[in-house]
Formats: sequence, structure tokens, C-alpha cells
Amino acid sequence: MAEPRDAWGDDVAATLTPVEHVRMVRQPHVGFLLVCFLAACAEAAPVRGPDGEPGWYAISCRRDQGYCREKAGEMCPRGYITAESNGRNGFVMTSNKYGTYASTTYHGEMLVKCHAGGQRDVVEGARAAELARQEAVEEDAALTIIQKHPKFPELGATKPEAKATCVHERGQWLDQGEKVGCKIKGEILFACTVADDASMSACTRYKLGADLTDERDTIAETNGKPTSVGTGDRGFRTYTWDKADKSIVLTGYSAGVIVTESKADGTAP
Repeated sequence: MAEPRDAWGDDVAATLTPVEHVRMVRQPHVGFLLVCFLAACAEAAPVRGPDGEPGWYAISCRRDQGYCREKAGEMCPRGYITAESNGRNGFVMTSNKYGTYASTTYHGEMLVKCHAGGQRDVVEGARAAELARQEAVEEDAALTIIQKHPKFPELGATKPEAKATCVHERGQWLDQGEKVGCKIKGEILFACTVADDASMSACTRYKLGADLTDERDTIAETNGKPTSVGTGDRGFRTYTWDKADKSIVLTGYSAGVIVTESKADGTAP
């Protein structure tokens, strides 16, 4: 077996490090591709960029800077902007029973940001979509609970107080001067009549999913038996409590019950 000096010539051998029996290793093209295929010549990780925003990728590559660019194109099929791109060469020494071998190494880096809609990170995109879906479901469930147990302004409350109640219930405030109200998911939560002194003289609240009989019994616990019982326009029974300072009217509708409280001199909305 020829010694390194005989195999490479005096001029080349003279430039090698003074290690006994050093052999230069050249990587054939096919072997080069196989190594990259098995060991990943480039990797990308999502990071926050210099602007402090997400959507950036830190890319590292071996062998050649071209693999960094190739990975950037893979992650950002619609193109990207480059904040950093650099690389450095080196070498490693390995030894076995036949001698000591030197091979070149390369480490490249890039920091890129994909153009809008260009991220290829399908997993992260799917995860974000699922999280948004779960948040929407939770938000809808929370609003439904509010619709089933709504809070409403007490009689005599001011318009700002009524608005604060609506905002607290995460509703949409409606103000038509003498009439105000609150909506959730497009449905009325409560509607009130505003008196001349800008206070609530009557308020109607809609309780989603409530049972007419159960609501009647609940009101009767604090107000006694209904003064009168009839049938409303919707075909549901209507219960009325006439008190010294106010009146209460309870009836049903297809999705729940409706409760209206009015001052003795107020007008129901």
C-alpha cells in the first residue's frame, strides 16, 4: 500500500499536518448525497426574529451553503427574506488501523422569514387551527351559559349602569334613546325602557333553555303566588305578579322563558 506522500505527491504531502500516515479523504458525489440523505444536511427550527415576531426560521446546514438555501426554499415555498447567511469551513481527523485521515467539514447558518402564507410548517399550522377551533367552542359555550343565566339592570339603574352590565356579560350594547338592550350571538339578552330621568323603568330578559314551570316556582319563592294566569300570544301560559312597587310578567317562548319587570308606573319594552 502506497504511503500518502507517494499517493499525493511531494507538494501536496508537504502541506499536510505533521501526523504520521495522514490520508486525505475525498467524498464521491454519490456517497455525499447518501450521507446527507441519512443524516439531514439541513435542519430548520421556528424562532422569533430580530423584530421580535414569530414566523422566522433558523436554518443550519452541513457540507455546503446551498443546502441551507434549499431548506429555506422548502420551508418557504412562496419565497423569503434573509436576515443572516454565513458559513465556515473546518476539518476533522479520524484514525484507524490503516492510518489517520483528514476530511473537510462545513457549517452554514441562515435566518429567514417566509413571505406571507409561505410557511411550510403544516404541523404548527394545524395546531394553531385546532387551538383556534377549541377557543371558539369554549367561547360559544361560555356565551351560552350567560344566555341561560343572564344578568340584567335592576329597575332604576342608569343607562351607563345598564351598558356596563351588557359589557360584563360580553354582549353587544344597543342604544336607541328611549330603548336600550344587549345582544349575545345575535339574540336579545335583555331590553329596557328608559324613563325621562334616564333610569330603567322596565326591563325584559330572555333566559335561554329555562323551563317555564321552574322559573314560575323560583319567582314565587320571593313574590308569592301569581296574581293572575293567562295565555300569551305565543301560546305559552303567562304569569303576572302585581306588587306595590312593580309588576312581574313571566311567559315562555320556543327557546326558553321571558321575564319582564316594570315599575308601577313604567312601560314594558
